[in-house]
Amino acid sequence: MFLFYFDYFTDGIIRNIKPHNDTKNTAYHQLLSAMVERLTDWAELLEHEKPNQKNTQLENTHASHQNGNIPKSALICLVSVVQKIAVSSKLNDKFKNEMFQYTFHLYFMLNHFNADYAKTLAVLLKEGGTYLNSQIAQLYYEELHIALQEIDSIVYGFDKVKEFKRLVT
Repeated sequence: MFLFYFDYFTDGIIRNIKPHNDTKNTAYHQLLSAMVERLTDWAELLEHEKPNQKNTQLENTHASHQNGNIPKSALICLVSVVQKIAVSSKLNDKFKNEMFQYTFHLYFMLNHFNADYAKTLAVLLKEGGTYLNSQIAQLYYEELHIALQEIDSIVYGFDKVKEFKRLVT
């Protein structure tokens, strides 16, 4: 699926970006941010799905591919991109947190109109995507836990945030 080119592009962007010296974002940061935003947009289209729309029927909430399911593919790719951002030593902590927060916001949006997809996103975040290299797993989970502390419980609700944190940790 063409969405997975974003995963490939992320590898190239991170490989080419210069290590951060400060919190100033570059054109590469803007590209990464735009890709994360577009992937969340694809998943948000679920809000407008037609009943029994074939390419949105979720077979399961596991961290596994489902060919032909655009929203699930977008979620898988989103978590893969965010995972690569999170473990990169070239990107600053503020930027990493922003990318996680986009993803967390998507979870809460999905939870309003499609709880199964929200659960799928939580599972993907917990597992670090469909493939998490053991060499980077610890770093990914450290960055995930840091970002989880930054969720605004007032905006999303204390109980909902507590449940989300339980699901992804």
